Amino acid sequence: MVSLKSIYEITDENLTLLEWHGTASEYLKAGYYSGFVDMNASDRNSNTIVSYDLNFSKGKFSNTAELALVFAGSFDEGELNEYNITKFNENNITLQTRPDEIYEKYYIVDSAYAITRREDIDLPCSDVNSSDNNNTLYLFYNYQPWVGDKFCDGNVTILSKEAKGFEVGLINDSIYFNLTLSRKIKGIDKNITISKQKVVF
Repeated sequence: MVSLKSIYEITDENLTLLEWHGTASEYLKAGYYSGFVDMNASDRNSNTIVSYDLNFSKGKFSNTAELALVFAGSFDEGELNEYNITKFNENNITLQTRPDEIYEKYYIVDSAYAITRREDIDLPCSDVNSSDNNNTLYLFYNYQPWVGDKFCDGNVTILSKEAKGFEVGLINDSIYFNLTLSRKIKGIDKNITISKQKVVF
């Protein structure tokens, strides 16, 4: 499998696989957790994060094994490390391991996602058909890296069967996507190729 690292550590290459955390944003908007840390009350030595307005009895919060905490990091760029949540208790979030740093902002994550092409996957990979052509572009979802899952352990859906190229890169802290689609059109001898670039600020 591909070795993963933070996109902010990549300076001289384009990526062919992008993986990211899916935050429990609907629970944040509903007020089930605040997303902010009381820095004075939290204790890194006991793996305890203090965050007020927790409503840990609602929905997916009742199953902490599927959840992790990710700190926003400096300038809200996010951190590569996920911290398994062992329990919620009133205003406390107990982590399985001691965090390297505690930041004032955090996210609860409940899934990870990945996009890549068939050409860039080492089989076997669950739910990926070995007969798919190399230009098949997949979206993987519903897996938890913090419990040891890889993207191939999740569910998968096909985004396109004509993705001749897929690259992700970073320019001045903005993520960009390059997608090249190539398809044969009836009545035309050569394939029609379309390239599109999208920047995420």
